[in-house]
Parts: sequence; structure tokens; C-alpha cells
Amino acid sequence: MTGKLIKVVTCAVVSVALVEAACTDDSTYDAGRNQAEVQWNAAWSYKNEDCMEINNVYKQVHKAAPSSPECLNEGFEDELDSLYDDQMEECLVYCEQVGENYAESAWAQATKDNENVEVSSCQYLDAVFQQANRQTPSTPDCLRNSFQEWTNAKYNEDLDDCVDECVGYGENQGENLAQQFCAIAQPLGAELYDEGLTIVICNQQEEQACLDTFDSLSYENCPDVRDNSANDEYYKALTQSCQYTIGPQPSNPDEITCEAKWIGRPDDKPDCPGFLADKECCQWSNNCGDLPKCTASYCCPEESNYINCEIKESEGGISQSPCDLDANKQCCRNSGKCGDWPKCTNSYCCK
Repeated sequence: MTGKLIKVVTCAVVSVALVEAACTDDSTYDAGRNQAEVQWNAAWSYKNEDCMEINNVYKQVHKAAPSSPECLNEGFEDELDSLYDDQMEECLVYCEQVGENYAESAWAQATKDNENVEVSSCQYLDAVFQQANRQTPSTPDCLRNSFQEWTNAKYNEDLDDCVDECVGYGENQGENLAQQFCAIAQPLGAELYDEGLTIVICNQQEEQACLDTFDSLSYENCPDVRDNSANDEYYKALTQSCQYTIGPQPSNPDEITCEAKWIGRPDDKPDCPGFLADKECCQWSNNCGDLPKCTASYCCPEESNYINCEIKESEGGISQSPCDLDANKQCCRNSGKCGDWPKCTNSYCCK
């Protein structure tokens, strides 16, 4: 079909294939482009440049395209596609950020709803994941994809932490069994937890770590005894202890957040921009392993990340042109480093 645009409209960068045009009337073609620019700008402005409306704006303007003459139509559609593509690049950044923020908020609410200080957070991780996913937006695609990517990444990150904890318990138990085997001691055990996918995976990894550690250390500590077939029955009997896993344990009550440190005495709370309220820390020194104590310097982010749009532009971070820059608008140099402050992006800094 000569002179027609084949276009897939999604909330991703639009793919446009332009078939060789037959138009030879430059003035009519340019008139079509000018019409498209006027109609697009008017519609986009009317929708307050809302990126959630970009697909709808494109569809409505496209419906209003002139059908003839052919050169007028080609100029109109070419310019409309160009304007859409340019704006979509900006909107993708905004859309992804909105999706991430929405997912983070949904996850925080789900965590609050399912939280139980008497057990490990691993025991209600699956419930949090399921509840957060029920808040997944259906449209537009970029918002839904960004939301799902964030929640999946968060779930996998927390699941890895739970498994690491359980593997550590398994390795400790395996080491104890190796010592017992070599010293002809008595078996030890603990109760088995069996709740939810996270706990099942965690217990399986803990049991396997116990078996692997028992096997390797018994060979290392007493190879002659281990190789003696007369001890096989005793060795196999001891391996049964590995199935009695303990699962993830309740957290240390001294492991709190920066916000919790100053509850009840807000006047002492550090006065710093973007105070990281949810950052984990230790209430008292040397009581939380490697977790740092809740201090003002730890709970306040680097000041260098708190800038404005003018500074970001001077660093080459604002590429939109032309752009009516809101120079004094405050923003964050690096994403996630300034608490609730938004990142310095084109869509945020340009009026």
C-alpha cells in the first residue's frame, strides 16, 4: 500500500515502517505536516500533557487526519507519528517511574497489613506478594509492566535473603552432625515449618545445605572413619536430622528503621532533606551483627544528591529541546537516593 504508515501503538517506543511515498507535491505535503502539528499540540495541551493519555490523544488526532488529497494525508500522518514518537520517549521515563512508585506503595501497604513481629517476615512474604499483585494496573502497558517488574524483583530479592538465612542454618546443622559423627555423639533436631512457598523453598535449601555440609566435613574431619563401611548405617541415620529444619527466625527486636529510632522524640530527629525513614539500622551498637547503629549520619542520605533542575541541566542531564526548564524545581541527582524526592528527569524538570 503505497504511501501508508504501518504503526503499532503501545506504551513502548513506537515502531514505524514508512513505505516509499508517491507524493510529489511538497507544498501540500508540508501543509499536512503543519495541520498535524497544530492539531497534536492543541490536543496534547488540552489533556495537560498527561502521559497516561498519550495513546488516546494519538488515536483521536489520527481519526481527524485528512483523507485527501494524498500528499496532504501523507504529510499529516508523517508529522503526527514523529510528534508521537518524540513525546513517547519522554513519557516512557515518567510512566516507568509512576509504575515503580505505585508498586512500592502497594508493597509497603501489603507488608503493613500482613506484618507479625512474632515471626520472621519470610513467613508472610508470599501473602505480601499476592496482595501487592492484586493492585497491578491493567493499563497502560508501560505502567503495568513497570509495576510487575518492581514487585517481581522485590519478591525475588526478599526470597533470596530468606533462603540465604535458611542455608546458613543448614550449614550449621551439617557442621554439628559432622562433629557428632566423628565424635560418636547423639543426634539433635528441631521442629519443621511447612507454611507457604517461601517457607517450603527455605526449608528445602536448609536441609540440602545441612546434608552437603555434613558430607564434606565428615570426610574432611575423619576420612578413615567416613570411608569405613561399618559406619554407613550410623551416617545414614544421622542424615535424617537434616530434615528437621528450623526455617527463618523472628528478627532481632533491635533491628529497626531510622523512623522508629526517633518515635516519641521527634524534636531530636535529624534535620536533613529526604530523611531515609525506612532504612534499616540497629537501635543499640554491637547488638545486630553487621547492621550499623541508627545514627543521624547513617539515616541521612548524601547531600550531593539533593539538587535542582538547573544543576541537572548544567551536568548534561536534561536533553529535551526545546524545553521551558523549571530551573529551581528540586529533584534528586540519582534515583532512590533522596527518599521521596523525584529524580531529575526531562518530564519532571520541563514545564
